[in-house]
Amino acid sequence: MPEKSAPDERSLRLLIVDDNAGENEQICQNLGNGEGPFEIDLALGFVRSLERIAAEHHDCVLVANRLNGRGGIDLMREAIERHLTTAPFIILGQTGDSNGESDALAAGAADWLEKGQLPASMLQRTVRYVVESYHSREKLADLELIDPLTRLPTSILFWHLIGQSFERAKRNKENLAAVALYLSGLSHINETHGWEGGDAALRTQALRLRGAMRASDCVARLGGARFMVLLENIPDPADVNVVSEKIIEIVTPSFEYNGQSVTITPAIGVSFYPLNAQSAQGLVRDAMIAMDRAMEDGASLRLA
Repeated sequence: MPEKSAPDERSLRLLIVDDNAGENEQICQNLGNGEGPFEIDLALGFVRSLERIAAEHHDCVLVANRLNGRGGIDLMREAIERHLTTAPFIILGQTGDSNGESDALAAGAADWLEKGQLPASMLQRTVRYVVESYHSREKLADLELIDPLTRLPTSILFWHLIGQSFERAKRNKENLAAVALYLSGLSHINETHGWEGGDAALRTQALRLRGAMRASDCVARLGGARFMVLLENIPDPADVNVVSEKIIEIVTPSFEYNGQSVTITPAIGVSFYPLNAQSAQGLVRDAMIAMDRAMEDGASLRLA
C-alpha cells in the first residue's frame, strides 16, 4: 500500500458502513453531517466497502455489526488480515448484544457502541478518543514501545509499566499478579503456512487477549510466542485462576487461515506479589519459571 499522508488534526475523516439508510442518517447527524470536525464518507455493501477502505485514507471506520449479507465484524476482520488499512474500527451494534460486543473487541475493534445509545456528544467524544489513542500508539511504535505486529506493548514498555504497578501495589498494599503465556504450536504454523501464517496466528491471539482483559490490565508481547499479562488490584489471588482459565478458553479455540484450521496450545505460569515475589523482577521471573514448568509437564497452568 502506498504511504498515506497524516490527517489534519482539526478534521478527522470517517467512513461509515451501514446498509440501514435511516440509522445511517442518524449517525451522520450526530457527527455534524460533515460540517464540524468530521469529514464523513458513506459506503454500502461488503465488497464496495472493502474497496473504499483499501483505496482511501480514513482516520476511523464505523461499521454496523449487521450488514446485508456478511456481518460488520467479518468486514473488519478481513480488512485487518489483508492489511487494507491501519485505521481503527468502531463496531455499531444492537442494544443488548453482549456476545457481539465481546466478539468485536476480540476481533480487533477499538470500541463497540450500541446504535440505540448514541447521543451526539458521546459518539463524537468516542471517535476522538479512539483516533487519538491510535495515533499515540503509532508514536510509541516508532520508539519500539509497541510491537508493530500485535499492537501490544513490547518488553521495553512492559518493564516500565510493571515498575509503576509494583510501586502502586506496595504503596496501597494490594495484590499484583503476573501471568506468563507461551503459545505452543507457532513453529508448526510457520512450517505449514509460512511466516505469514505465524504472523496471522500471533495477531489473532493478541486481539483475543486484549479483548478479554480489563482496560486496566496490561497485555504485552515479550518476544516470539511469549506474552505477559499484568493484573493489578486483585482482591483475592484465587481470582487469577479464573482469569487464567479465561485466557486458556479464548486462546485454545482454532481459527481459519487460508481455509485451514489453525490451533494454538497455551502454557501459563502465574506469580503473585506479595505471596511469591518481593520485586517486579522476581514477579516476572517466577511467572516465567512456572510457565516453563507447565510446558515441560504438558499442562496448561502452573502457579509459582
